[in-house]
Amino acid sequence: MHKNIIACIDGSKFSQAVCDAAAWSAQRLNAPLHLLNVSEPLLAEPAEPAETPTERDKHEEIESQLQQLDYQRAQLSRKRGDAILEKSSARIVKAGSVEPRLLQVRGTLSNIVEEMEDDIRLLILGKRGDDTLASGSIGSHIEQIIRNLRRPMLIVMEQFVAPRRVLMAFDGSATTAKGVRLIAESPLFNGIECHVVQVGADTDEHREQLRWAEQTLEEGDIPTITRLLVTNDVDDSLSTYTRDNEIDMVIMGAYSHSRLRQLLWGSNTTKLLSHSSVPVLVLR
Repeated sequence: MHKNIIACIDGSKFSQAVCDAAAWSAQRLNAPLHLLNVSEPLLAEPAEPAETPTERDKHEEIESQLQQLDYQRAQLSRKRGDAILEKSSARIVKAGSVEPRLLQVRGTLSNIVEEMEDDIRLLILGKRGDDTLASGSIGSHIEQIIRNLRRPMLIVMEQFVAPRRVLMAFDGSATTAKGVRLIAESPLFNGIECHVVQVGADTDEHREQLRWAEQTLEEGDIPTITRLLVTNDVDDSLSTYTRDNEIDMVIMGAYSHSRLRQLLWGSNTTKLLSHSSVPVLVLR
């Protein structure tokens, strides 16, 4: 089993929600928690400028000054990351969770988490970070990470509350059945009401698939409600159901050859995450 919960924080307004989700997840899973902050790549300290301006032309002098500024910015980024990690750790401990291990790594977030993939049990990310200005958009790394990482990812909004009701999007395929078994075998949602929602025609096959999902989840100590929504509009119907039933978290997967796959990937990934007001757990 992959051991660690990795929570990514950058000091943005989503970082507190990431910390709260991390504390909740670590308590539910009884798993080690690592806080990850990614800072600018390490730069070599530039050489001291020549003592007299006549020993350098103007262009070289300007280049030297720019290198000094880049080096100073990288050093400040490192110090800022340390402060963010310490503050976030204190918030998590105050919430009653285990004291996390603090990781300050230089590079790009998507590359770093892909390198850590083998040790990840759950990755927690904010919807966007400091590098994203538009209020309705998602972070620049989110979609790339979702596409490339083969681990469960919890993407949180500006606030996180421990879920009382979750919605699992379901289409009856082998991959969604795998997701049901994964949830049933994990302690993450034990005792939490799970709404398994399937969108499609009202057929005996669909109802049998939902009965199987309900039985499997309840055997895993997850109280389950199943719903078959007879409509062709997957996006709007799931959004409406989430709102009307006060759902606190949506669970989705990388579904192949289905309308749910079309909802999850490509431009629809951005649409789903941009519009969601509740955390989204993506199963891989």
